[in-house]
Amino acid sequence: MLCSNIGINESGHLTFAGEDTVRLAAHYKTPLYLMDEDRIRENCRIYKTAMERAFGAGSYPLYASKAASFKRMYTIMQEEKMAIDVVSAGEIATAKRAGFSMERAFFHGNNKTDADVSYAMAANVGYFVADHEEELEIISREAKSRGIRQKVLLRLTPGIDPHTYEAVATGKVDSKFGVAIETGQAEHFVQHALSLPNLRLMGYHCHVGSQVFDEDGSVYHNAAKIMLTFAADMKVKYGAELQMLDLGGGYGVRYTDEDEAINIPARLAELGAHLKAAAEKAGLPMPRFLMEPGRSIVADAGMTLYTVVAFCIHNSTRSPSLFCAMAYTERGEAPRFGLTRNRRKWSRSAPYAKQPILTL
Repeated sequence: MLCSNIGINESGHLTFAGEDTVRLAAHYKTPLYLMDEDRIRENCRIYKTAMERAFGAGSYPLYASKAASFKRMYTIMQEEKMAIDVVSAGEIATAKRAGFSMERAFFHGNNKTDADVSYAMAANVGYFVADHEEELEIISREAKSRGIRQKVLLRLTPGIDPHTYEAVATGKVDSKFGVAIETGQAEHFVQHALSLPNLRLMGYHCHVGSQVFDEDGSVYHNAAKIMLTFAADMKVKYGAELQMLDLGGGYGVRYTDEDEAINIPARLAELGAHLKAAAEKAGLPMPRFLMEPGRSIVADAGMTLYTVVAFCIHNSTRSPSLFCAMAYTERGEAPRFGLTRNRRKWSRSAPYAKQPILTL
């Protein structure tokens, strides 16, 4: 099976986290979202332990809320002492209602409205990740009106190819997210942030892309080198101290049997050694290092069950199709981004089970 929490029981039924999925579907009806809380907690602890060992005390993971945002998830993150990244007022409201400590929340997004910024500050969101100079002005005005200095990180684009699907590559020079280092615009971005007295510049953020397997480590190693070199330059020119460096998320997860199973602790240990050497070479103290795992926290902890409404055989190819009851929006990112998925039958009694084609 693709994940260790999936199996087949003595009745020939698919199991998830030890539960019979046929029984669950019959009881709760479909479509049915299932989440394995033990696996979520295990994945959080893997990241937390590995990051502290690799990068030192003060470094930690942020759960990327867009992977799965609901109250119970934020309760788990609070109990596991995780930080979170949020990208909307809705995610902020959900986390707050769950009792999450909002000083450990980082507010992302390249299109924050004045109302979003005001709501986030009222909710005591700890950090804003600013995407452009106009956003800095909005954050600064709101902070001034409240008599505070708001902590910010600046989102930069290091201009590297993450070797992932084009639709989820976000660290290139022409990305709509962040400000490019290569063009010189990032330097002006830093100057602008430092000129605003109600902002406290904590460091820099980049996100090269999602679903990055980075087999040889080059993607994150190169991103870290570029970001640290830039930070050293900004320190010399403007006295900008680097306290935090956030390389975003992106470690890939297995969607097919052919995908690599990433050893997260080993990969982070390699990155930690590289980051320490790069910081020393740049003449910088080791910053607090952040990453933003999302799908690698929840992907193998989730499953969706659907009911097959119809089954047919195509005369031309004799291949079977299963028609499943689901909303169009439940098709997810696979068709949109050109990704592939493993799809499993949940009962061996299904006809033509050895060669299923699933029609969404």
